[in-house]
Amino acid sequence: MKKGKYALVKLLCLSSMLFVFSASAKNFEAKICYDCTKSEAKTLALSRDFTASLACENGHSEGNAKSCNSKPKHVLVANAKTAQMWGFQVSIEAGSLSARPIDVSDSAFELMTYVVSSYAKLNDVIASVNQALDDQVKFANPTSLAPSSTTRLSENCGDYPHIVQAVDASFNPKTIGAYQDLIQSAYSKTYPDENSTLAKRELRSSSFSVGNGNMNIDGTWENHSGTIPLHAEFSQNMPSSRDTMPPKNAIAYNVSMNNDTIGLEVNNSRSRINGIAISALKKGRLLDTNACLLERLNQYLEVSIQSDPTDGSFKEGEGAVDFGTGLGFIPKFHETDDSPKSCTWRFFTPQGDVAFIMQGSCP
Repeated sequence: MKKGKYALVKLLCLSSMLFVFSASAKNFEAKICYDCTKSEAKTLALSRDFTASLACENGHSEGNAKSCNSKPKHVLVANAKTAQMWGFQVSIEAGSLSARPIDVSDSAFELMTYVVSSYAKLNDVIASVNQALDDQVKFANPTSLAPSSTTRLSENCGDYPHIVQAVDASFNPKTIGAYQDLIQSAYSKTYPDENSTLAKRELRSSSFSVGNGNMNIDGTWENHSGTIPLHAEFSQNMPSSRDTMPPKNAIAYNVSMNNDTIGLEVNNSRSRINGIAISALKKGRLLDTNACLLERLNQYLEVSIQSDPTDGSFKEGEGAVDFGTGLGFIPKFHETDDSPKSCTWRFFTPQGDVAFIMQGSCP
């Protein structure tokens, strides 16, 4: 009997300990500003980012209840430049949005400071790799960094090696992986003892999520990217001034870190192939497309090709010529009199969605 009573008391004590541990856990939402005042930090805490999901406890929405209270959110705002930090309890009280100052615990301050410090370290590494890519002429050729496709190119690309390089840097997993390894290696060499002991550490260009087991912080940067992009530039004139004259062929990558693993993702707005941003290529039908661009894209993206009408219409009794769907089509370098002069190339993502629509030479 005593033994059973002892076991019961032990179980109750353990349950009590677990309850206290759970109750002491904290979840914060956060913002990082590059340089803001306490007043500006409070304004950020009252922003829609934190109030959108607030709901009144009585079931009414915040917009139509003049007398309701909501479960508060705990918000941290950190100044990346000065290392200052402010805490706020954001809630709806009697229909009004409130952001009351709260003390920032030592553990919350340390965890948030760790986030800002981790971004600074990652950016230092990215900047050093960008400088190396600019300084070392060998990196102007991606084949010195990573293997490109082994597929032989036709004479369409003889005068356009930089288009080949830019397309490979955007769509060839081996090339992207090589740049990823370059950043990973540089980070490991610069910070060899950086292995994170956190349960979770995810740093992205504009958002982050960290946790140490007892506390979780999820947040975003305010009007500022947390990480600078990695630049791979391919041009006869290396390096170009990206501020005054963007290179015709250059790929930018957003850099992220998941625990201790570096990740890369092509930034379509900052990346250019043959002088056109990838984001712009996605928005409309590109006319008179460079044949090398068509050929190289089709090494990685499936395409469906149909001939275009001549002078706006097809000849009587004739329709569009369907060249089929697939990979490896080669635009004709020299046109013949009996072949269609122009075709529409529809490129598809691996998920089957249309990625680009381009008009150019037929296969």
